[in-house]
Amino acid sequence: MAEKLPSHFVELVQDALLKSYWRRKAFRNVLRRNGVAEAFLDGWAEDESKRQLLDRLIPALERAERGT
Repeated sequence: MAEKLPSHFVELVQDALLKSYWRRKAFRNVLRRNGVAEAFLDGWAEDESKRQLLDRLIPALERAERGT
Protein backbone atom coordinates (compact mmCIF):
# COMPACT_ATOMS: atom_id res chain seq x y z
CA MET A 1 0.00 0.00 0.00
CA ALA A 2 1.30 3.44 -0.91
CA GLU A 3 2.23 5.84 1.87
CA LYS A 4 -0.53 8.42 2.42
CA LEU A 5 0.82 11.94 2.07
CA PRO A 6 -0.81 14.76 4.04
CA SER A 7 -3.30 16.69 1.92
CA HIS A 8 -1.66 20.05 2.67
CA PHE A 9 1.65 18.69 1.33
CA VAL A 10 0.00 17.55 -1.89
CA GLU A 11 -1.66 20.97 -2.31
CA LEU A 12 1.66 22.75 -1.77
CA VAL A 13 3.39 20.57 -4.37
CA GLN A 14 0.59 21.16 -6.88
CA ASP A 15 0.69 24.92 -6.28
CA ALA A 16 4.49 25.00 -6.61
CA LEU A 17 4.36 23.10 -9.91
CA LEU A 18 1.80 25.47 -11.37
CA LYS A 19 3.76 28.55 -10.33
CA SER A 20 7.19 27.23 -11.31
CA TYR A 21 6.46 25.96 -14.80
CA TRP A 22 4.43 28.45 -16.79
CA ARG A 23 5.11 27.01 -20.21
CA ARG A 24 3.33 23.81 -21.20
CA LYS A 25 6.42 22.26 -22.80
CA ALA A 26 8.63 22.88 -19.74
CA PHE A 27 5.88 21.53 -17.47
CA ARG A 28 5.58 18.37 -19.59
CA ASN A 29 9.36 17.88 -19.60
CA VAL A 30 9.67 18.14 -15.82
CA LEU A 31 6.84 15.63 -15.33
CA ARG A 32 8.48 13.20 -17.76
CA ARG A 33 11.89 13.58 -16.08
CA ASN A 34 10.27 12.80 -12.73
CA GLY A 35 8.83 9.49 -13.84
CA VAL A 36 5.36 10.32 -15.11
CA ALA A 37 4.54 7.79 -17.81
CA GLU A 38 4.68 8.96 -21.41
CA ALA A 39 1.33 7.23 -21.96
CA PHE A 40 -0.25 9.48 -19.33
CA LEU A 41 1.30 12.60 -20.84
CA ASP A 42 0.13 11.56 -24.32
CA GLY A 43 -3.43 11.77 -22.97
CA TRP A 44 -2.99 15.49 -22.28
CA ALA A 45 -5.52 17.15 -24.58
CA GLU A 46 -4.68 20.46 -26.26
CA ASP A 47 -7.57 22.21 -24.52
CA GLU A 48 -6.74 20.75 -21.08
CA SER A 49 -4.97 23.14 -18.71
CA LYS A 50 -1.98 22.31 -16.51
CA ARG A 51 -4.27 22.48 -13.47
CA GLN A 52 -6.68 20.00 -15.03
CA LEU A 53 -3.82 17.65 -15.85
CA LEU A 54 -2.59 17.83 -12.25
CA ASP A 55 -6.13 17.18 -11.03
CA ARG A 56 -5.95 13.87 -12.92
CA LEU A 57 -2.31 13.15 -12.11
CA ILE A 58 -2.21 13.68 -8.34
CA PRO A 59 -4.89 11.05 -7.49
CA ALA A 60 -3.18 8.57 -9.83
CA LEU A 61 0.14 9.19 -8.07
CA GLU A 62 -1.46 8.79 -4.65
CA ARG A 63 -2.80 5.36 -5.66
CA ALA A 64 0.49 4.16 -7.12
CA GLU A 65 3.23 2.64 -5.01
CA ARG A 66 5.85 4.78 -6.81
CA GLY A 67 3.73 7.91 -6.52
CA THR A 68 5.16 9.08 -3.24
